[in-house]
Amino acid sequence: MKKIDFFDFTKILSNHYTLISVKKIRTNKSRPSFKKQIEFKKLYGIPHEFWVDVRSNLTNIPKRGRKRKDRE
Repeated sequence: MKKIDFFDFTKILSNHYTLISVKKIRTNKSRPSFKKQIEFKKLYGIPHEFWVDVRSNLTNIPKRGRKRKDRE
């Protein structure tokens, strides 16, 4: 199973879904319909197994929260 970069995946999904839907799909809370999955396979080459656990198939996932600057 090839992994997809987080930001590339977000860009692909944002062409088809709203921002809220993209967030739900990225966090495994929802999944595209079977018809959409077939469409993504044709357009971007994303296999069906990818949609079972989206979160674990993404790379470069940003950390949550603000980045703290080092104090001196």
